[in-house]
Order: sequence, then C-alpha cells, then structure tokens
Amino acid sequence: MFNNELNTSAQMIYSDLVDMGYQGAVALKEIETTEDVVKLNMSVLLCNTYFVNNKMKVKREKIMLQVAKKFQHLTMPGFQLRK
Repeated sequence: MFNNELNTSAQMIYSDLVDMGYQGAVALKEIETTEDVVKLNMSVLLCNTYFVNNKMKVKREKIMLQVAKKFQHLTMPGFQLRK
C-alpha cells in the first residue's frame, strides 16, 4: 500500500543530505481518506544541510511531504486540521 523506497532521482537529490531542520511552516495541500487510512499531502519549509565537495552547505527548501496513518480506533488528537 505504501512505497517506503525512494526512487532513483530522489536518492540522487538527497544523497548528500546530512540534516533537516523544521522551520515552522506547513501548507496542507490535500487530505485523502480510505477505509482505515488517512493521508496528508503538505509542503514543509526546512533548513537542510548538505555535505558537498568536502564542505557543509545550508539551504532553505520547501519540500512536498506525505504522511499516512492507518488507524483502527479513532482517538481525539486535541486539535483540528482545517483547509
């Protein structure tokens, strides 16, 4: 159901990545639900550190992120996601 493997192009892009720092910005793009799975597609602002040519380089980047949760019993999280 979920593909945990990075494709070849993603492996090349992130092969030099050594650290990812969350910068506090999230934009929810899509919510998808099936019988027992909820998926959130969002863009996240990160401060990424790369090791390139024997040097550390820091870049602020916006990446697309998908998180999914398979649930059996619904629990109240104490907050709401609104679009």
